[in-house]
Amino acid sequence: MALRARIAGEAMARHVLANESHIRPLIAIAYSPGAHAGVRPGYRFQLIEAVLEPLAQSYSQGELRRLELALATVISAEACLTLKDVCGADDKLIVDNIGWTASQLVTAFLPRKD
Repeated sequence: MALRARIAGEAMARHVLANESHIRPLIAIAYSPGAHAGVRPGYRFQLIEAVLEPLAQSYSQGELRRLELALATVISAEACLTLKDVCGADDKLIVDNIGWTASQLVTAFLPRKD
């Protein structure tokens, strides 16, 4: 499951970085007064659903919702752009970091196998 999360995180980061010139204005529009939530595509949520799908039978809706929100915090355009603009990370480091962080969230969520 952690590998799925890493792949999803890396895919989102690559997508954002490849389309940065279109994504930045879209984010600005989405956050402007009167904007509708549907103005932004839900690409990340499709990726997150693919991560959560194999866990659906083993965990409660509440548990999965918490993991979904945690992953949405990391697998996001905002995370990519913050790492780039505020932290000064290059594209390779951004992709690696977001993938790694997403995998760590899932690893922390899953029960330990001792």
